[in-house]
Amino acid sequence: PHAPHHTKKSDRDKYLGKYQQGWDITRKQRLDRQIEMGLVPEGTKLSPYTPGVVPWSQLSNDQKTMYARFEENYAAFVDNLDQNIGRLISYLKETDQLNNTIIIFTSDNGGSREVSIEGSSNALRYYHYHPSTTAQNLKDFDHIGDITTHPHYPLGWMQTSNTPFIHSKRTAHDGGTRVPLIVSWPAGIKSKGIRHQFHHVNDLAPTLLEMLKIEPPTEYMGMQVKPMEGISMVYSFDNPNAPGQKTRQYYEIEGRRAYYKDGWKIIAYRKPDQRYDETEWELYNLNEDFSASNNLAKAFPEKVKALEKLWWEDAERYDVLPLIDVPLLERPMHTRIWLDEPQHYFEYTPDSDTIYRFKGPVLANRNYTIEAHILRDNAQQQGVLAALGDYYSGYTFYIKNNRLHFELDVAHKVYHLVSNTEIPIGSALVEYRFEKVNLALAIIEGLIKEGTDFDRLSVLRGTGSLWINGKKVAEQKIDQPLFAVWEGLDIGKDQLTPVSDNYQSPFRFEGRLEKLVYRLN
Repeated sequence: PHAPHHTKKSDRDKYLGKYQQGWDITRKQRLDRQIEMGLVPEGTKLSPYTPGVVPWSQLSNDQKTMYARFEENYAAFVDNLDQNIGRLISYLKETDQLNNTIIIFTSDNGGSREVSIEGSSNALRYYHYHPSTTAQNLKDFDHIGDITTHPHYPLGWMQTSNTPFIHSKRTAHDGGTRVPLIVSWPAGIKSKGIRHQFHHVNDLAPTLLEMLKIEPPTEYMGMQVKPMEGISMVYSFDNPNAPGQKTRQYYEIEGRRAYYKDGWKIIAYRKPDQRYDETEWELYNLNEDFSASNNLAKAFPEKVKALEKLWWEDAERYDVLPLIDVPLLERPMHTRIWLDEPQHYFEYTPDSDTIYRFKGPVLANRNYTIEAHILRDNAQQQGVLAALGDYYSGYTFYIKNNRLHFELDVAHKVYHLVSNTEIPIGSALVEYRFEKVNLALAIIEGLIKEGTDFDRLSVLRGTGSLWINGKKVAEQKIDQPLFAVWEGLDIGKDQLTPVSDNYQSPFRFEGRLEKLVYRLN
């Protein structure tokens, strides 16, 4: 289940007090249960801690209290998912459709480490480079899971979700890539039970096509279709012990790489401050070491070289190259930098659909202006001109009570500008302008005041101001720009959750918004 982990109180109440024993005991219990069920082999060991995870016994009482609450809430989230799968299956039974319905249950990756060690009551703090503290999280203790929070579990519970593996999503370790897979088709799969053949997500489409006896096309509109790269799993449906037909697979994400072949796997973990080619290969024999706990790279260097050679061959064959070792969350910014002619002008009208959060203007590290050309018949006409994000982080440019407003919410640190004059009736040009501090001066100032460890984000600060028909009507210092949001950009409205507490969504603009323009430089 993906963040945000919003839950119902009735589900949360079921799990109160269920995780006070901590992640070490819970992780051991889960491994024992996996062995008992036959999901993993006898003798499987728990992998070492993911870096940053510490024994539960070393935590403070406040940390234990807060961390347990995060996992109670996550359990409630999983419970609700299960309830709704149950509703679907019950409906299929009632309508006599279950027998001939194919259900595939899986995940795109392992558990998430994206808010780091402490967890967070508002995950957007982490994305703005200010990870939550337990003290901050405890202020929201009684609200974890409700609409006022955007909760995410801490690192130790991530590893518990990935039992018995190490690491997380956005890595090539099994903690990021090895996930549950359940396939149900009563009419077509007669032999129930567990399968242990190796397969990959790219095998799902060929599996479905074979189940449905559909030959994939080789040609479309006179053009040759690229052959599917996966291997169907149907051979294992009625023969659980059939030899596996998938023998090799490459992995790559953010420069973190792996290669699997015949039970052996090499893995390279790129740390945030590393280049991909500065990492060292690890080597595991998964036939004997299911949780990849015993690194054999030094014992079998030739095996490592042979598998690395295959990785490069497949990287070439399957268009992995050129390798980009920029973290996923930073790629939109880097993409703008890589463009030969970065876009400086964006124009929208109020009939625009919600613009995906990374498809609109990227404002961090830029001077910019948001200008709205409006026409109003009376002073009562108000509403949102532009809004990006949601209750947890975002900005909103709006008119209320005949005043112009701009609110910037950076993970609940709110900057609010209000015009000192009313907006004239009729045609008007209203603007929000941001002028970033000079980069060279900001670096010099930081070095003088704080030395080489000065806050690098401080070079992105600046001054925000509101303008009505070319006259400045408000000004405020802005310490940090907005990096990450959950919801996209709306024009002439603020759909879903509102950025501001000062209105209720969608708070559509009641006048005429002729156009809304972003100018970046």
